[in-house]
Amino acid sequence: MKKTATLAALSVAIVLLVSVAHYFDREHWGLGWVRMLLAVPIVYAGLNFRRSGAIAVSLIICVLQGPLVIIKYSKYGNFSPDHVTSVVFIAIFSVMFAHILRKERENNDSLEYIHELIRATRGNIDEDKLFATLENAFADRCQTNETAIHVFGPDGTLRPWRDPGAAPLPEGHLFYKVAETRHFIVSASPAHDSRMVWTGPDGGLASVSHLAAFPLQYAGNVKGVISVLNSPPERFDKETITFLEAVKQTVENTLLLGEKLRSRIHHEMRKIKIRDTFTSYLSRSVAEEILKTPDKIDPGGELRNVSIMFTEVTNFSLLMKTSPPEQLLSDLNEFFSAAIDTVFEHDGALDKFIGDNVMAFWGAPLADPDSEMKAVSCAVKLQEKLVLLNEKWLREGRSPFNVCIGINSGPAVAGNIGSVRRMEYTVIGDNVNLAARIKSLSSKDNIPILVSASTFAKTKDAFRYSDPLEAAVKGKSSSITVYRLLIDD
Repeated sequence: MKKTATLAALSVAIVLLVSVAHYFDREHWGLGWVRMLLAVPIVYAGLNFRRSGAIAVSLIICVLQGPLVIIKYSKYGNFSPDHVTSVVFIAIFSVMFAHILRKERENNDSLEYIHELIRATRGNIDEDKLFATLENAFADRCQTNETAIHVFGPDGTLRPWRDPGAAPLPEGHLFYKVAETRHFIVSASPAHDSRMVWTGPDGGLASVSHLAAFPLQYAGNVKGVISVLNSPPERFDKETITFLEAVKQTVENTLLLGEKLRSRIHHEMRKIKIRDTFTSYLSRSVAEEILKTPDKIDPGGELRNVSIMFTEVTNFSLLMKTSPPEQLLSDLNEFFSAAIDTVFEHDGALDKFIGDNVMAFWGAPLADPDSEMKAVSCAVKLQEKLVLLNEKWLREGRSPFNVCIGINSGPAVAGNIGSVRRMEYTVIGDNVNLAARIKSLSSKDNIPILVSASTFAKTKDAFRYSDPLEAAVKGKSSSITVYRLLIDD
């Protein structure tokens, strides 16, 4: 209401100012700089009421020039189209300019929102809080309070998440179709949509002006459906749907981590499901070997000779400024999936994600004399997969990733850190830090794969490398020797 009043007052004041200025200017239809003020209410409307508001205000302003033209013609007996033409052009370009400004602001807001969402959900395994966060995010973006999550119960029926004792949705309900197909549905007119079958009181569907339903899926299964009703029409555009999908995917990833952690705690208490404790960061073949040594799950550590790999998307900061945030998040998740698969294919252990970085290691929890070879082979394979991903993204009009990798080998302390409620198997020590420093060197010099002297010594006969390079890194009093891996085109 306040914005509407401000727009009305601003429009009236500027139209009056322009009318007075042009009325008393007998030779040139008014001052040009005064005429430009007409762009102010149009841009304001575009920023606060979207493009439809800017178009409406521009039309009103153009129409209001009619009385001025009539009055001036009756007073001076002549008519020049210059003023009207100028106003029309000002209106058109103002609408376009306001739209560009609004899109840029919305992209920045979306990116900031997703970052805040990631920070807010990090480490949160409370399913109820995550569902509430997801509902609130959908409600805020769609400007409606009618959001709801339905989840599958043990009997395979959908019930409201907030009221698990409520009656289940009837068989044949639209939400079951959404869950079955794993595709969202959007309808701007549910009452006339052939996909909608109403089972409630008469006339109930007519009260729903807009509807969207999305499947909630993680851990390979559809867990439920989130729906949005009666959002303003402009809130069901393509950009909003893409944003909602990105937000949903972010929360789904956290729900997945929470589900894995709850499963891990349960198996720890029972002492019989060690595989589930390790398969979140180890390949299945390595996990099977750990079953033979159950003491590996106990807190503590041991010294192991390991190879550590860090990867970084070096142009991520630039992409944040040029790519839609929801698309960038989707691309990052796709790259992470490729990285995880590649690490597991080479019997590695996935340690963690650090922003746009991935950390993995070989040689723990099981000793591996070929850890250096597997780490470098994994890096080469990951770069090959990245080439295919980039080609696909370019075909789809999306920006490619530039990824640099650093690898180091040597002794490090490996083991479970934490407690029975939360454990993380990881490696720590100077050689881990050095691997991160080498990755920073590769990023700084835009080198796809850079390895330490210790890794080079074990892999030099299997891969081609550049001549040794000397570099100073943080934490080392003297320079270190590194080698650039040469990848055949």
